[in-house]
Amino acid sequence: QYTVEVPGIAIMRQSNRFFFCGHTSGKVSLRDLRTFVVEHEFDAYSGSLSDFDVHGNLLVTCGFSSRMNGLACDRFLKVYDLRMMRATTPLQVHIDPFFLRFIPTYTSRLAIISQTGQCQFCEPTGLANPADIFHVNMVGPLIMTFDVSASKQALAFGDSEGCVHLWADSPEATFNAYSRETDFALPCIVDTLPHLDWNQDLMPLSLIPVPLTSETLLSDWPAANSAPAPRRAPPVDPEILRTMKKVGFIGYAPNPRTKLRNQVAA
Repeated sequence: QYTVEVPGIAIMRQSNRFFFCGHTSGKVSLRDLRTFVVEHEFDAYSGSLSDFDVHGNLLVTCGFSSRMNGLACDRFLKVYDLRMMRATTPLQVHIDPFFLRFIPTYTSRLAIISQTGQCQFCEPTGLANPADIFHVNMVGPLIMTFDVSASKQALAFGDSEGCVHLWADSPEATFNAYSRETDFALPCIVDTLPHLDWNQDLMPLSLIPVPLTSETLLSDWPAANSAPAPRRAPPVDPEILRTMKKVGFIGYAPNPRTKLRNQVAA
């Protein structure tokens, strides 16, 4: 577990260099993969962050900007170069972007999706063409989720009616047959505790989970009735001190075999 700063993280991505975190405040932070310390941060939008994706040395974001005491969908996609850690020329699209994913096949194309079912494909460093806009025949009124298959040959759209729409570039689309299992959150330990048989006299009471409370426990003795008794380390065997040879500040001695294996003096 790792505690993040307020207001929290809504979107996470990972590359070979960084762990990317999209904040609800419109920022994207780049964290170290091992320590999760923030190394870089991009202030993408003044309102909120909707989605972002990473491919190679490019980071592209879409979101909302603050306008007239409210939030409005920004039609400019912010593009960042991860080699120089700075923003490049933003990409203007012709729909209200809500989701975006890289589709790296022969080029690093972007798929931009609006909540009303419009889909536009364009290059992150080029110009968006209105002719590259397609429409998803949805059952529900809004697109709620979108993703791309690992083979980059299929697109999946989920609408507000619970339907999934699958697009493919050919009737024989290839899917990853060796996908790893999804990592779900650990279940609540209270719901998975074993059943306790109260008819057994030897059932230990320590199996009952006790919540942490601020009340004084019966085992919390006052300081006047208790005294610390640390366990002192046993003295070193004199035979070890007699046969020890020092190399620098480290001593070496053979085992005198005066105690059994794992035997500790009481």
